[in-house]
Amino acid sequence: MLFNRNSSSLSATHSLSRYKMISDINVVPYVDVLLVVLAIFVITAPLMAHGVLVKLPKGGVDVLPSNDLPLTVTIDRQGDVRINEGRGEDARVDDPALSRLAAGVLGRRPRTPVILRADEKTEYGRIIQIMALLKSAGAPSIGLMTADARR
Repeated sequence: MLFNRNSSSLSATHSLSRYKMISDINVVPYVDVLLVVLAIFVITAPLMAHGVLVKLPKGGVDVLPSNDLPLTVTIDRQGDVRINEGRGEDARVDDPALSRLAAGVLGRRPRTPVILRADEKTEYGRIIQIMALLKSAGAPSIGLMTADARR
């Protein structure tokens, strides 16, 4: 006889078949944690959406090609304006002359970079006024020149 049916061997095989090992992962706790984290993000996302939309400058320095001389406009502490087309000295101008000269340069060379230099004591309203004049003269964008913060 191949199989021994005595009581001791029958009870041992019977007890092993009753307690099988489960090799499945219980994912219910993981799903619960995931839903709690999702609820936290859904609740806090609208609170973090408030802010000012700004276009940040790129890290690094872009070197201007030699044929693209910038149009530099300088405003001193008193609000007087000087313009430099990249070839020569700054020429002092009033607002209508600034608009006319900038429109002439940007008409001949539309891709000319426009850079605005202003003293730190210059009134904010004057800077905005000059920026508006340059925009109406055809400047697609205006760069603001600053001093090196490490010095």
